[in-house]
Amino acid sequence: MPKILDKSISSDIQGIILYGYGHMSAASYLMLHMKDNRRADVKKWLGLAADQLTHAGGKNEGTSMNLALTSEGLKAIGMPDSVMTTFPRPFQEGMKMEHKSVGFGDIGENAPEHWEWGNEDKAHEIHILLMLYAENDQMLEKYEQEQIEKLDSYGLQVMHHFDTESFMHDARKEHFGFTDGIGQPSIIGVKSKEDFPDNEIKLGEFVLGHNNEYDKLPDSPCVPSDMDKKNFLETLPNDLPNTRDLGNNGSFLVFRQLEQDVKAFWEYIEGVVEDRKKAGEDENIVRVASKMVGRWPNGSPMALYPDKSGEPTNIFTYGEKKGFGCPIGAHLHRANPRDTFTDEPEKSIKFVKKNRIARRGRGYGKPVDKNFNPETILETEVTDKRRGLHFLAFNSHLARQFELVQKQWMCNPKFLGLYDEVDPVVGHHVDFEGVKFNEFTEPSFPVRKKSKMMPRFITMKGGAYFFMPGVKAVKFLANA
Repeated sequence: MPKILDKSISSDIQGIILYGYGHMSAASYLMLHMKDNRRADVKKWLGLAADQLTHAGGKNEGTSMNLALTSEGLKAIGMPDSVMTTFPRPFQEGMKMEHKSVGFGDIGENAPEHWEWGNEDKAHEIHILLMLYAENDQMLEKYEQEQIEKLDSYGLQVMHHFDTESFMHDARKEHFGFTDGIGQPSIIGVKSKEDFPDNEIKLGEFVLGHNNEYDKLPDSPCVPSDMDKKNFLETLPNDLPNTRDLGNNGSFLVFRQLEQDVKAFWEYIEGVVEDRKKAGEDENIVRVASKMVGRWPNGSPMALYPDKSGEPTNIFTYGEKKGFGCPIGAHLHRANPRDTFTDEPEKSIKFVKKNRIARRGRGYGKPVDKNFNPETILETEVTDKRRGLHFLAFNSHLARQFELVQKQWMCNPKFLGLYDEVDPVVGHHVDFEGVKFNEFTEPSFPVRKKSKMMPRFITMKGGAYFFMPGVKAVKFLANA
């Protein structure tokens, strides 16, 4: 595969899939519902939006727009059952199925019945996600208002309006105070410079219509050729006759709103440190928190710098499976096990590459402390808890990528030989069927350390799966 994508391909891929729009500090997400009997108007809006979409073929200045649709949204604009059945089952089912909730950790207060969105009834269900970006908050406000003023006349209603915090994006931090986004995969064909080979992932893991890490094309939704009267879509590169590829240059988007209890996080860490000091240990809160995360706040990995922070980098392997540097159950290690998933490092890396996701999320809400100082946070009275992360991730295979990582790695109490532990940062630290998943093991010599009675730091506020079509596919949907 070439190091730089051909323009004919990149100009058909919506830009946010491949790039995080780092130069655009401000962003907002509008969840839209199509009003009854307004299908024709919504299709007109889609046609206009298709010409405004930011694609991956060039860098937009000022503002950017992208859009995606839920399974219900595709049905609402007229996609027949024969087309919908070609979409993967996880997308058709959605995120709130009971059997998924347990595996995802969406139980207790995180269960779908407590969500603020993503569990709407038929009259209020989400059909379209409109993603708006701008260089600053003032530009975003104007751009957003321009778009919102058009929606009603085309039969679209804003059901939910999610803002983001530009300061968090510019600081490259999440609310607990750790550098965010440093562990992203390097997508082959997108970056011209060489990256860490272990971190270079084929385009097909994130974009349909291209070879994945199996050297195969991912399964893609399709439509009968006679539906594509204006020939917007490509023919399928297989033996299916009279079909067109609806998924080509598109992707599947995972959207989860995760509210962070920053004060509870650092209060818990402070309690762990106090207990260890009483036992005669020399300990500090930043190191304990970093062990749980797997990185120091500045982004340097515990695997390379177990005792004090060093250079921020994503170029490393764990090298050993005992977890003396980065604990096995740490958030970073669970999200990307790198060379430790099997006894053979090269095979492990090859396997893990098939499960990566491309994250494009943003923080929302003001930070408790702009310097993210734990001591200041602990002294601050927090009255407004509405802060967290809009977790957005792209993948071409929901079951093998996001769902596997979430269920088998992040929320698996038996991950790599652990026992009744889930992710210490984002995990469901609740009593489930008589078992409390509220401990974290930190390997240490001569005796391991355990953090116990861990509360929940993250609350799930809502979520959904979306299909983000290629630009030509959006034009097809507008004309089908």
